[in-house]
Amino acid sequence: QSGIPLRALDIMGSRGVLLSNFQPELAEYFNDGQDLILYSSMEEAVDKAVYYLKHDDARRQLALNGYEKIKEYFTYEDRIQKMLATI
Repeated sequence: QSGIPLRALDIMGSRGVLLSNFQPELAEYFNDGQDLILYSSMEEAVDKAVYYLKHDDARRQLALNGYEKIKEYFTYEDRIQKMLATI
């Protein structure tokens, strides 16, 4: 089981914008274009990076949405409860 990379949670948890290659685990918990930015090719990654660098308000909203999702669903308490439920 690969799970969500800690780096992804750290970035969104510090109000950063996550630009990441598509990973099913990320798409399961987060909405592309709303909470984070996912891409399937380097060309798409560059296009999306350029777009969000030119659109400050959209970038700030993405950062806020990702942060709020982390606060709601990825606290230490939440993670520990899920780990205990699996054993």
